[in-house]
This record gives sequence, structure tokens and C-alpha cells, in this order.
Amino acid sequence: MGLVKLGTIAVDGTKVKANASRHKALSYDRMLKAEAELKAQIDALLNKARTVDEAEKGEPELDIPAEIARRQD
Repeated sequence: MGLVKLGTIAVDGTKVKANASRHKALSYDRMLKAEAELKAQIDALLNKARTVDEAEKGEPELDIPAEIARRQD
């Protein structure tokens, strides 16, 4: 019926030597410790950002494009 057309089929048999480092591999316990450290760092950064936001709350709103235009003039 001519519904199927076969073309070239290629199989890649490339061999790649693996070189996994024991020092870079994480065990489950080390992964949990690293995750906890990262969460602590993220929380510290978010708290710092909240502190800065609260400190800047009383300042007047700054329109950056208008301020740039004013300074260029």
C-alpha cells in the first residue's frame, strides 16, 4: 500500500569512561545536612531583605526613570 517508508537507521555505540568523584558524591545524610544549611542561608537572606524593606518603608517613593531623566538634564 506504500504507507511505510524506511530510511537509514543508525545506532550510536559510543563508550564513555565514567569518572565519578567520591569527594563530590553526597550520601543521604550529607545531602540532608547540605539542604538544612541551604535553607538556613535562604532564611537569613529573606530576613535581611525583610529588615531592609521595613527600614525603607518610611522613605518617599523613588521614581527611577524620572530621577535618571532629572539628573541627565
